[in-house]
Amino acid sequence: MSRETKWRYCRLDQVARLVSGRTPDRGNRACYADAGLPWVKIENLGRGVVREAAEYLSGEGQKKVNPVPEGSVLFSTVGTVGQVGIAGCTLATNQQIVSLIFQEDQVLPLYGYYCLRHYAGEIRRLADQTTMAMISRKTLGQYRIPVPGDLQVQRQIAETLKKYDSYVEEKEGISRQLARWESVLFERMFGRELRFHDRLPLKEYLRETPCVGPAKAEDMENGGIPEKYRVTKGDILIHNGNVRLGAGEGEEYFDRNVLCVRTDPGQLLPQMLAAWLKQPSIQKILYTEKKPGDSRKRPIRAGELEKLEIPYFTMERQRDFAVCWEKLAEIQELEERMARLGRNLFEEMSRRLLTGEGSEVSSSGIEDEGPEVNPSVAENGAYAARQPAAKSKTQLETQPCPAAKCRPGELQVAHLALAVLCCWTPADSSMEAYCRERQEIFDALQPYFQPAAISLVTETDQKEYLLERDFLAYRAQDLVRDWEDPVELLIHLLKRRRRGNLKDAHMVFRGEQGLVTEEIWDPQRQKMAARRAVRLLARYADMEDCCFLLGEGETL
Repeated sequence: MSRETKWRYCRLDQVARLVSGRTPDRGNRACYADAGLPWVKIENLGRGVVREAAEYLSGEGQKKVNPVPEGSVLFSTVGTVGQVGIAGCTLATNQQIVSLIFQEDQVLPLYGYYCLRHYAGEIRRLADQTTMAMISRKTLGQYRIPVPGDLQVQRQIAETLKKYDSYVEEKEGISRQLARWESVLFERMFGRELRFHDRLPLKEYLRETPCVGPAKAEDMENGGIPEKYRVTKGDILIHNGNVRLGAGEGEEYFDRNVLCVRTDPGQLLPQMLAAWLKQPSIQKILYTEKKPGDSRKRPIRAGELEKLEIPYFTMERQRDFAVCWEKLAEIQELEERMARLGRNLFEEMSRRLLTGEGSEVSSSGIEDEGPEVNPSVAENGAYAARQPAAKSKTQLETQPCPAAKCRPGELQVAHLALAVLCCWTPADSSMEAYCRERQEIFDALQPYFQPAAISLVTETDQKEYLLERDFLAYRAQDLVRDWEDPVELLIHLLKRRRRGNLKDAHMVFRGEQGLVTEEIWDPQRQKMAARRAVRLLARYADMEDCCFLLGEGETL
């Protein structure tokens, strides 16, 4: 992409027509049909191109809605704000979705789609947080996105992001297929038991009553988290119908949005219960409609879960299934890890390409139409001047990384080098060789190399901690709202300089014996691994992908 390309910020309502969705009268079944015009709801968004829906509208129903053409970008504005899709055919949406029909002589639909995906988090923060999050069509229309004036540049950006997006979709598709195999395996092995065996309430197979995590600050003990909320091996964690089997590695805790179930392993193996809970018929019970016909759903309560009746399974058959289940879970975890790496790369490429090769974007895109600008924003939200700003010693800098050394060579920098290595992977034919050498580096650091938390030290020496997002209790709510895991936050800090008062960032690692501190590490062993990490990144990555805290100290 040429650096000479002129960019400008455009309000969405100046480059697109915004169309609100509608719901035909639910009492008039003649409006609905088994086939016809797809009627899209929020649950149909989030997976790229939308061509199908759970419900369709008849000819009569189509008269009650606002159909939008193929290529329209769909954005959810009520409840789960920020889900995005792009219409793969003519369709209609309900009132929780606004469709953007871009003027293709100004913004290509696919470029607009990736732009809205990238800035969905910022738009979400503009939502009216009352009983239910909501952003009006007017507010959405006022949001401004960076637009290159050259349509060919827009096309190149969109096609590049589509390649990365397709890789992630492929890996996620494999993971979903493996999940279906798990369900098929369970039905094949236990079809007879599911149909003919006697059933007992699930309560009879549990060693304790299911519970959720702490709901209030006073539930904490001296500012900490009670031990009963710690995830142990075999715990079954349920969140909005999603079922996960706890590994019991490191210090994981579940919060008030997660229901934890602990079986009596002498009667029912946790793998069996997890597989049973994932059956389609049970999934409908775990996350059900608040009212018939209501799109809003609620999770199952502990008392309701205990009353579910489960068939009797012999222990021998349970053990046979558990062996197969573990093998499938191992393969699925590998595919999910590759998908996570792909998502990290997709997000980073989105940031770089949609902001003019790595420049920052405004934290609030709502502005009046202004003059043509470099897509970069000062930390106070105003447009930055084209000349470089003075550099602060406390700021995080982006620096090309030489093949042989980087500075400083302190232990924290070794952490950072390895954490960046953990996140980044190429998307071309060199990926296999790169991943093989990277795994050798990780193997040399075992058992201590699983990023578990990040500690941020500001100028006032205050520390903020962020634990991995999924199924954990949190200390820094403002960070948790925006970042999925500590590594993503670390990359953000290293590359975007959003926290100008930051003095230090330190990774915490998790190993077989729990959280690992610096004192446990062998510094020489770690620095040697960091040197290999730097050389590997320099060999395979664009230089701008190697980013480190600048400071004084010995070089690696």
